[in-house]
Amino acid sequence: MMSTVNQVEIANNKEKGRFEIRLGNDYAFVDYRWRNEVFELMYIFVPVHYRGKGISEELIKHVLDFALENNLQINVYCSWIAGFVRSHPEYLPLVERHQR
Repeated sequence: MMSTVNQVEIANNKEKGRFEIRLGNDYAFVDYRWRNEVFELMYIFVPVHYRGKGISEELIKHVLDFALENNLQINVYCSWIAGFVRSHPEYLPLVERHQR
């Protein structure tokens, strides 16, 4: 599944366990893993010179929409992603109960 962010593709790189955006020679990405049936979001990374352009918000929104569309429970291990989820209550039902 791919979508575009300002003409940039977001791809689910299942081999590396991450959703990613290619930015020239760099990548912005959200690393994930599976624990049983739970989709675990480990961390988000955007190269320094691409920060402040809305890439991280669009990337995590894409990942969380993927979880919504696939009816997945999530665990969040990244404080930035956790803050995003807290400030976007439409994603709170995704969070596994013991993490709320």
